Amino acid sequence: DIVVRRAADGEPFAALNEKHYSLTARDCVIADDSGVIGLGGIMGGNSTAVDDATTDILLEIALFNPLRIAQSGRALQIDSDARSRFERGINPESVAKGDAGITAMILKLAGGTAGSAHLVGEIPVNSDKIPFDAKTINALGGTDIAEARMREILLSLGFTVYGDYVIAPSWRHDVSQPADLTEEVLRIVGYDAIPTAPLPKSTAISQPALSPVQHRTANTRRALATRGLNEHYGWGFCSAAQAAAFGGQSDALKLLNPISAELSVMRPNLLPHLLDAAIANHARGNPDIALFEIGATFVDVTPAGQKTIAAGIRAGLKHGTHWTGAPKTDLFDAKADALAALEAAGFDASKAPITRNAPAWYHPGRSGAIALGKNVIAVFGELHPGTLKASGCDFPVMAFEIYLDNIPQARGTKRKALSVSDYQAVTRDFAFVVDEKTPAAELVLAITKAEKSLLQNVNVFDVYQGKGVEDGKKSVAISVTLQAADRTLTDAEIDTVAKAIIASAAKSGAVLR
Repeated sequence: DIVVRRAADGEPFAALNEKHYSLTARDCVIADDSGVIGLGGIMGGNSTAVDDATTDILLEIALFNPLRIAQSGRALQIDSDARSRFERGINPESVAKGDAGITAMILKLAGGTAGSAHLVGEIPVNSDKIPFDAKTINALGGTDIAEARMREILLSLGFTVYGDYVIAPSWRHDVSQPADLTEEVLRIVGYDAIPTAPLPKSTAISQPALSPVQHRTANTRRALATRGLNEHYGWGFCSAAQAAAFGGQSDALKLLNPISAELSVMRPNLLPHLLDAAIANHARGNPDIALFEIGATFVDVTPAGQKTIAAGIRAGLKHGTHWTGAPKTDLFDAKADALAALEAAGFDASKAPITRNAPAWYHPGRSGAIALGKNVIAVFGELHPGTLKASGCDFPVMAFEIYLDNIPQARGTKRKALSVSDYQAVTRDFAFVVDEKTPAAELVLAITKAEKSLLQNVNVFDVYQGKGVEDGKKSVAISVTLQAADRTLTDAEIDTVAKAIIASAAKSGAVLR
């Protein structure tokens, strides 16, 4: 009374691999009055195992549903030869041939007497018609093969060929459409028979292979590597604790089947894995660290929620131990890295103010942000001690982040020709008194607006608070370079520009000291 049926939920099964499984209605089983004696298409049961004392054998030659076998095998985590064959599909006509072949083999090797065969159900017959058209095959393959040759090839491969359609042989369940017929013909004729032909040009001018964003990414990577940072490749996932320390993460970005608990959410930032690498290097006697990574971060599940960021960290000494001195890395090293990356990406950072609106994972007094309006382009500075502690890091780390997607596209692709003036440059120094909370960058930005053609460079070289400067104020010393492309500047011109600089600075609340 052997039957093939669905298992009952929770029904036990002792398999030949000496493991016990709890089955569900999803699983196809072979069973008798004692219960499950085999998991269909995957593995036999231990209760009907064959040993040296076996004298009676029941042969089961079956055809199972490939999808159901794959689902059961994956759910129960059973890998067997039977599963690997059945879940890929087998030839239905092999059932009858298999019965005869296996019976003959047993009789030859072990003797005995064969009983009668019992066929349950019907062997499926493939009657699916695949349209056959020589013009379509030649069009898909880019060839000029005669129709008679195509029919000859398909017949030799076991296909049944009619007028305008063919039927695939029982062992070719992978062939179902005209494109498959094209592949069968071409693999026999030979792919080298396909003539070469140039692709049609959509425009008269060839399009660049790389997009502007790809160029920007490549240039940024090269610039950071040139500054001595080693490139790091991290996972696209991180732990929930790391995500919380660097901006948080929505529940929608939690992985349903994570590799591990440490990689359970899509990363909101590149810094967690860079910090992990820094900690690992520091623990192995390499405290001087300079790493960067360019990759995707994730804010939400929308297409706009994926951001491309270039981030880097520095820790330890700038140039290693040396008898002349060993300065440590500071936030200005991170700032220099950020500015170099922005310049390589095609962004002029001198046109954007530097503010203190860095994210919470940066030290509030030792960090900065570069922004155009509300659009943050980059942040840099020392990481917050609380963030470092939560990450298991016990040493200072400088970091920067460049938001490549936020950098505006250049209006033109042509680079301006280098122009160097042959005329003498003039440098003038100014000292302005401003409120102590006023960023020096705000003053520099005001001065750069004073004059467009002659003003070549504005640089802060000193900030002073103390005797001679009232409380709550500071003195900012600025060096200004003036130069004309076609003439030597006169004293009158220099004085005019100096007055314009003082007037422009006054608009931001600065007073000439």
